[in-house]
Amino acid sequence: MKDIILQGALLTALVGLVAAVPTTPTARWSNSTSSSTSSSHASPAPSTPTAIAVSVPKTASSKPTGSSSVPHSVITPGVSAALHKLEEQPGSSSGAVLFSSSGAWLTVPCNAPGMTDIRFGPAERWKTADAQEAWDQAMAGFVKDLDTPGNQNQTFDTWAFNAFHSRDYPMCWSYMSSNCGTVTCDEAGGLAAGFLILNSLAGLHNAVNIAYQSLMLAQDIVTDSMASFVSTFTSLPDQTNSEAVKWILDSLSFVVGIGSAFSWNVFIKEAKIFSDDNYRGAWKDIFNGAIAYGINFGKDSLSAPSDPKATLSEALTSIQGEFLKATVDNLSGFLENTMAAADQQTRDYLTTMVQNGDAYQFLNMSYLGNGTGKALRDATVQLMWGRLISVAWQISPKKMNPFILRVDHRDYKCGSPVEHTAGGFPLGDYILPSTAAKTQWCDPQGNTWFLLNANYDCDHGRNTPNGCLGQGQSPILFQELAGGTTDTLDGKQWGGITLEDIITSSYAGFLANGGKNGYGLADNTSLVINKDWSGVVDGGLPFIGGIRTPGFFNYTICLNLTEAVENIDKKVWPPCGTVPNSDGVSPSVNQQGYAPGWCGIHISQYQKNDLAANPLPEYQAAISIFDGAGNALAYATKQPIDPAIIIKSKLPYDLIVADSSKGDDLCFWYGDQYWCTDDTNVHHCVMGGWDGATKARQGNCGFSCPNPTSNPPKSATEQVPKGAVTAYMGTGTATATAVPPVKTYAKGSCGLHVRQYQKNEFANSLNPSPDYALEMALYDGKMTLIAYMEKTYAPQGQWLSVQGPLQWQVQASTGAVDSDPVYMRYGAQSWNSNSKQCSGDWFNNGYRDIACRFDC
Repeated sequence: MKDIILQGALLTALVGLVAAVPTTPTARWSNSTSSSTSSSHASPAPSTPTAIAVSVPKTASSKPTGSSSVPHSVITPGVSAALHKLEEQPGSSSGAVLFSSSGAWLTVPCNAPGMTDIRFGPAERWKTADAQEAWDQAMAGFVKDLDTPGNQNQTFDTWAFNAFHSRDYPMCWSYMSSNCGTVTCDEAGGLAAGFLILNSLAGLHNAVNIAYQSLMLAQDIVTDSMASFVSTFTSLPDQTNSEAVKWILDSLSFVVGIGSAFSWNVFIKEAKIFSDDNYRGAWKDIFNGAIAYGINFGKDSLSAPSDPKATLSEALTSIQGEFLKATVDNLSGFLENTMAAADQQTRDYLTTMVQNGDAYQFLNMSYLGNGTGKALRDATVQLMWGRLISVAWQISPKKMNPFILRVDHRDYKCGSPVEHTAGGFPLGDYILPSTAAKTQWCDPQGNTWFLLNANYDCDHGRNTPNGCLGQGQSPILFQELAGGTTDTLDGKQWGGITLEDIITSSYAGFLANGGKNGYGLADNTSLVINKDWSGVVDGGLPFIGGIRTPGFFNYTICLNLTEAVENIDKKVWPPCGTVPNSDGVSPSVNQQGYAPGWCGIHISQYQKNDLAANPLPEYQAAISIFDGAGNALAYATKQPIDPAIIIKSKLPYDLIVADSSKGDDLCFWYGDQYWCTDDTNVHHCVMGGWDGATKARQGNCGFSCPNPTSNPPKSATEQVPKGAVTAYMGTGTATATAVPPVKTYAKGSCGLHVRQYQKNEFANSLNPSPDYALEMALYDGKMTLIAYMEKTYAPQGQWLSVQGPLQWQVQASTGAVDSDPVYMRYGAQSWNSNSKQCSGDWFNNGYRDIACRFDC
């Protein structure tokens, strides 16, 4: 049932999203002039037809259907008169407004430069009119008046229209109101700020009104096609089926709240209000509020048809009608609650939606033609059919077992005929060529994704009456789903849904779940899949991905043909495990020398102030980078991260690592991506615990590494710390030596830290070779790390060296047995681990640490 409630919230949030994106509006201006000015400039007013007057159905009351859930009363007669009787406040410009006011906005007329020029967008006009200052003062006045006897039940829209001497009872809180239309400058007291504020409130009303009109059109489309839907996506006869009705109810209850997220997203995309992505943070809170409202009030909004003998298509029609009605109620309830501004949260919502002229642009939208209304209608139809397709495959009497199989481009060329391949890749043994041709989608890397029905009705090696054997005398285990083919889901029918949509959403959920099946769709998720399918990222707004949102479709992902074949043949469902076996699909290496996709980072981090692991007073880390195919690209040797290091590789951008918090958390930058080691969601970071013996811990993260583009990405959300230096690099092998980037050092008494690994250490795998291994860190006179050498094999008598910026190399070699010292030298100086200038311990857990000083 939770899934069903969640999807309802999705559509409610969808309707809400349509309203928020910046462009220069195409609204025409009226010829009326401001009564407060003598200029010949026209007063701006969006054309009246954009404010839709909605007739109230015979069965509807004067308030929205869902208004009973809203905890405030309708405005009562007398409130407006009481407001007009408020005493004039100082600075109120001789009664220009009915609240305490001051500032330049009181002197800006509607025909001021920047207000009447069509080249200026809403944000510029909002700034020209000083409308934000006016809004803040108006909201403060409204809050103050809430404490006035008789005014406790007023809504902000009624208060504001009255405060600017405009019309009485606009009822902008009701999407059915015909009195909340466009306001001329004269109707706003001649003030540019008042004009923008009142029309912004009217714009919010218009957005939900458009949603209502569009949802009704969507209902007509779905209703007219319901009988055809049943016959296409199920093998059910169109007759009474109570069990199927229960499935449908559960499924659609899920989207009653989520539907509003779909709606708001459409509004935002169509209105094009925002010129950049800065809006996402503020509007995300509003969408989450709309979704939460939809879930809270939509739980019990659906019910079975009153006629127990209703056919399946009749039942579906009845239920989807209730679903759309519940979505409208949720949107109107959210509008009513927000316009009431009865608490700080709704006042914050309202402020976010009107500031910078965002909501003002909603007046320029219509449900007619090919504009916002069509986009919202299409999105609603797509949401409905998308959810019902999943339900249809659940209730079909011929059992449908949907799953997705990925096949590497090296094993099968996408789009080519599938044939029996004895001794080769046996895909054609288990699927008919005709089925394969219409159940596949090719990704940009050339891999093939099949949307399939797992056939559990075949007995291996037995030619059953339904023609079970395939080309290689093996059972046909992969069949097509009813309607789940490219000729049905062709992007034109059923809301434009395609196989790519279903596969994308399912695989995105798989990625969001850390490469595991069983993802649970969150009711406020803003995740979207990358264009190159390498991972998921935060899209900024709930359900911005529509039906491709991770988990909207949620079918098992199989990455290995053998696993799927064996499990289906053994009657195991699902055909692949939570962590499926993988054929290791590898993207091709590009011209830059790396395989694009989802790259990886391995982190080895060492505790500070530990003689054995890390004598420095700060953490050290060694970091490896791997490309989308798992190939090693770069290795930064063990070193301090203070404040940041730059790791160069074949990737088009440097990986920057910082330890700005001075704790054990690390943060990363790559292109426009930023994350830290506590990001377990988008970048799937997993950090292990500290090992008491090695004083170290291991971890992994991932990041998107697509092919390079001609346009560099935007900056990451967090600024890179100043002072980042090029990292000490090594190969990560036994012969790695570091070349430090520093050119100078502090002279005096330098330090050398040597870790010696015992030979033939098979128990702990530290050094199973017959030779000792040494690891060396070199510090200058101020104990700053200036050079480093990774663990390297050191046969008896062979000198290993580090140098950094020193004049000569610092060298070390080992003896024949454990009791022999480690020998060291620098220029004319020579010493060993038993010398007075050194300290250390005996071998423990396979190694020992030695610290020495020498003149440099």
